[in-house]
Amino acid sequence: MRRDLLYLLIFLITLLIAYWRANLKDFYERGVYIFGSIYGLPYYDGSKTVFKIYVKGGDLDELKNRYALVIYRKNLNFKGRYVEIFGNMKVKDNRILIFAKEVSFYRERSLRAFLIERVEKSIKDEGVRGLVLSFFFGESKEELPYRYQGAFFKTGLVHLLVVSGLHVATLTLILMSLLPKRYGYLLSLIGVSLYSYLLVLKNPPVIRATIMAILYLLSKLTYRRLEPLRLLLLSSSLSLLLFPHFALGLSFYLSFFAVGYIILGYQGGSLITSLFVFSGVSPIIGSISAVAPSSVLLTPLLTFTIVPFSLFTFLSSLLAFSLKPLNLLVELLGKLLLFQVHTFSKISPFLLPKLSLVEGFTLSIVGLLLLYFLKDKKKLLVPLLLNSYLLLKLW
Repeated sequence: MRRDLLYLLIFLITLLIAYWRANLKDFYERGVYIFGSIYGLPYYDGSKTVFKIYVKGGDLDELKNRYALVIYRKNLNFKGRYVEIFGNMKVKDNRILIFAKEVSFYRERSLRAFLIERVEKSIKDEGVRGLVLSFFFGESKEELPYRYQGAFFKTGLVHLLVVSGLHVATLTLILMSLLPKRYGYLLSLIGVSLYSYLLVLKNPPVIRATIMAILYLLSKLTYRRLEPLRLLLLSSSLSLLLFPHFALGLSFYLSFFAVGYIILGYQGGSLITSLFVFSGVSPIIGSISAVAPSSVLLTPLLTFTIVPFSLFTFLSSLLAFSLKPLNLLVELLGKLLLFQVHTFSKISPFLLPKLSLVEGFTLSIVGLLLLYFLKDKKKLLVPLLLNSYLLLKLW
């Protein structure tokens, strides 16, 4: 227990330092140059074009790997995903707003850009194409048609449209199983590292899950044992050291609680695991949005489609989406996944608990502490208590 407390203390200190480092001072600056990739769909309201970008570089280093909203006072003809912008910038409450004067498009020379271009040319179905771009490359869920965006939201499965710890863990397990023991660990270590570094955006769940996977695989290769809870705390601390601004986003905390509840929860099968994950994150989600209880059942149920879809998408990416039979298989599995989610969305209940964000965080933290101290089947009291409280907050 003392060792656990040490890891927890390191994590809390790192979190406080990251929060302090990540806070941007409010300022307004003229003549700023930045470049990055367009995230989501732009829109034009008759007087201005508005779009979101993932900042990759420019004059101000502190903006790198963050998102910014761009306003351009003309109708912009989009000629690609990658933009260079010159204009004025305003930062208020850690939100970045750019008033663009000049916008130009450039062709990015990277493996990620090349593969995204190949997906756009090779995957014919609009829905599957959007699913591959969001699910595998971490592009915005807006790449999907609206009916599917709504379906994922109603079923509580919107996390599938953001590259997260689930994706990294799935890829880790798939690669581990392709070769015997140490060779599988080594293949997984190389594959997961390259995938996270070269193909996806640097978002909190991906970075935390990648570091966690690397530490786990290294421990296996060196015959050392690192307790899962300590692994979570250590990987979260390292991700905050590398990217302090993660401390300002909800996705970091949602990912942390989800994995924490899996590690400390009662290991009684995939359905029970799904129940613990739902219980850990639903108080926070319920404080800002609606809660979909059906995700408890659907997450393990859809695993039988998600795992082969992940595997064949990964294999297809190794061949630059150039093998037509493999692309057709990806499309078939993608259509099946979209059909399942869309069908279940018609019967999924939707709950709107009256929770504040502070209340949501408090519930998730208390639940995590209870799971740490309770033993065996007594841990099942935690999801029972948390979900009972959520039901009470509906009225």
